[in-house]
Amino acid sequence: MALGRSRPPTPPPGHRRTGSDGGQSDCSDTTPEGLTCAICFNLLLNPVLWPAQDRAQCSHAFCEGCTHEVLARSFSVCPLCRAPAIENAAASLTIDEDTLGRLQREAPARHAARTEEYQRELHLRATLPELFLYCTGGKYKLKNAQVLELKLTRACDLWLVVKLLMTGTRKVGLLVGAEAPGSEGYIASVMNLPFKTTSMSLEGAVGKVAFEKKVKGTVTLKLRVSAEKFKAVFMEQPAPEAEEEAWQFVAANSSGLPARLRVAKVQMVQAGTLLA
Repeated sequence: MALGRSRPPTPPPGHRRTGSDGGQSDCSDTTPEGLTCAICFNLLLNPVLWPAQDRAQCSHAFCEGCTHEVLARSFSVCPLCRAPAIENAAASLTIDEDTLGRLQREAPARHAARTEEYQRELHLRATLPELFLYCTGGKYKLKNAQVLELKLTRACDLWLVVKLLMTGTRKVGLLVGAEAPGSEGYIASVMNLPFKTTSMSLEGAVGKVAFEKKVKGTVTLKLRVSAEKFKAVFMEQPAPEAEEEAWQFVAANSSGLPARLRVAKVQMVQAGTLLA
């Protein structure tokens, strides 16, 4: 499953030094005006303009990854001026060449370092396994071979079942701590979904979940906890435009706020040691 890009990594703190020509380099603690992302508060990375409905109303620039995060929310407005975004905004994002040119001219070393660090993060993301997450909220004291029967009504939890049916995945990450990078949890096996050699279509998966929710009022997910422990390294809230209509349908037939399903790139933990 394709993942939306999340917030880029934090660049190393700058420091003032003298260049070979005797002048000051760009590695100062002060970022040139207009080149700081107001979402992550770092130097802009892959800058894009906010996809405002009225471009004359808003021309604020943010990191591309940060912008995708904001657009994944149910109601997307510019973080600075509250200008609403156009429909299917994520698909319209393009790098703003004017802002990129300023970064390369006014903060070349810091921009290069930030870009290099981001490329290392992309490589790490590509090598780590991925898990769909269910946040336990501290309601359970998990142990090996424990069976949980979850009654799901929230949009993100119903969407979890949709994605399990679509991908054929039968593993879920039970998050013990907060929904944030660094949190740990246990891998659980799904016990009550059919094991198929082929994945279910989006329409079929949504239809199955919607029918059970309508008939029973909840969707049941039965899990068996394993002794396998993981640590979330990166966390995502993917919102592929191809699934947006189906997501909105599920959200409209659920309870609570329509928070997105969390997906994590994880490292396995054994006896307190991370395993690559």
